[in-house]
Amino acid sequence: MWYNNQQQNMAARRMRDSRAAMGFLETAEVWEVEELKTGHYVHVGKSTARSSSPRIVFLHGLSQSLECWLPTATQLSTGPLRAECLLIDLVGHGKTAIPGGAASRCRPDVMCRQVGRVLEDAGWMDGHRKMIFAGLSLGAAISLLWAEEHLDRVARLVRVAAGGLKEQWGFFPAIARSAGAVSLVSLVSRISKPVFDPSCLVTGLLAPDYGVDQRMPEILRRRNIPVSVVGGTWDYVHRAHVDRWKPQAVLFVHGWEHIRMCMRLDSLKLADRPELWVGAGRHQTMAAAHSSSSSSS
Repeated sequence: MWYNNQQQNMAARRMRDSRAAMGFLETAEVWEVEELKTGHYVHVGKSTARSSSPRIVFLHGLSQSLECWLPTATQLSTGPLRAECLLIDLVGHGKTAIPGGAASRCRPDVMCRQVGRVLEDAGWMDGHRKMIFAGLSLGAAISLLWAEEHLDRVARLVRVAAGGLKEQWGFFPAIARSAGAVSLVSLVSRISKPVFDPSCLVTGLLAPDYGVDQRMPEILRRRNIPVSVVGGTWDYVHRAHVDRWKPQAVLFVHGWEHIRMCMRLDSLKLADRPELWVGAGRHQTMAAAHSSSSSSS
């Protein structure tokens, strides 16, 4: 790790105390030598959720951790939706190590299997209740991979600065994408704890579609599974692809690039926009300063 064990333990204790005060439930990190179990995840809103409450799975982006989604999940669990939320540290991120330290295990398919194990461990695969999947960047691609095999369990996808579809890169957008990805890793690793395992960088740079079936937008439409899209107008890493998704709700953040979308997710106040999570939505553009929003269609 990039910080010593004493700092890590102190940070973990502070985090545990604050979560306990807010009623969060948290697993230990559980691995076997050769078999992936769950890794680390946090269960928010279990004690306050109603039987009709939506269940939302939150997946973070490359070089991040579940902490990026905690404010949004907390607000959704305590607000009118009374949502029950699972936030997952994907393999090689946050408090979830790579089993055996093998970088080859830090792959999208391994992360997808991990998500399935978490849902089983939390009891969310019991019965037939559907779930909303909220994914940021890499996390949005992993949610698509999981949805490919479990379409009957998906209620909605909320895609934020989302990966999963192939990009057509010209010369300058390709440079912007590469520089953006490297800068993201550099910036997040400096300020985030727990930090990112750099072996995951290969996945982010070399597999922008993460192995996702490129027919997924059409497949989801045929199954009447709604999609919400949130993107930055200057995001050249993962574009919104509104023409492909034909989403029920769209929120564009004017002047924001991919790094800012990932680093300042909390400032978007997505929990204050119920149209992204349930029901019919609308197309909006948010000013970069977040002082106003206006309908775009």
